[in-house]
Amino acid sequence: MDYEQMRRCFKERFKELKKELKKEGYTIANLADKLDVSENTINKWATDKDYGILPSWDTMAKLSQLFDADITYLLGYQECRHIKTQQICDLSGLNEAAGNVIESVKNNERDRYAMEKLLTHDSFPRLLDAIYQYAYCHNVKIEITDKTSSSDNYFPFTDEKKKTAFKLNATETLSDILESLYEGNRENMEYIQGKADLTNMFKTIHWYASLSQHNNNLKEKILDYIRLTLKTLPGHPVYDIFKQIEPEYILKNYKELLKLLKINLDDITPPTT
Repeated sequence: MDYEQMRRCFKERFKELKKELKKEGYTIANLADKLDVSENTINKWATDKDYGILPSWDTMAKLSQLFDADITYLLGYQECRHIKTQQICDLSGLNEAAGNVIESVKNNERDRYAMEKLLTHDSFPRLLDAIYQYAYCHNVKIEITDKTSSSDNYFPFTDEKKKTAFKLNATETLSDILESLYEGNRENMEYIQGKADLTNMFKTIHWYASLSQHNNNLKEKILDYIRLTLKTLPGHPVYDIFKQIEPEYILKNYKELLKLLKINLDDITPPTT
């Protein structure tokens, strides 16, 4: 890709991304302030003359962060905003939106486990076919060209009944898959669900620990939340250990307990308040 192509691509993508910021309430003045450039400079980036100009690399890095898009995307070297999503799309043939879903799922153990089991299930191709048939019969009208024959000879059911039948087929197939996943992977699924519940509990504790001031009323609410979480944990050797630990001890020593679950503290950054 030559320099002229990069400028042309940057101009087009910058104009599209700028529209997104405008919907969020940004003005050219806000953008100029964020990037530490003049409004005139921003206008030049989107000009039609000579396909516009490219910003400096420092400014390009700021744009990348502001738009949540790789620099290589802004310059036209990839079609997706992020290289990881681009790799998924290249391998799977899926679009960017679907690639983003897969990319987000990989960081969620529970969702990743469910998706892996769904995609590798023997009935998954049948489910896709049932979904397609249901969508197809909703959007395509079948016409009988032989006017001397009754359409009932070809399709003995009404359109609504056909739609219902296709929907039922897809629903039953999905139900079969879900039942199979539950029966065959119950222990793993319960472990993953319990880990998700404990992770949410530790997020709350981590947020509480980050506060500069604490009061007894808030502390009691946190302890009640810990008790409720422990009470509802599924049966599992690891969780049986947690159920025997006093809430006060968990609140005070949660960082050490995280190691037992192999949860990285960096993954549960406390929310902004």
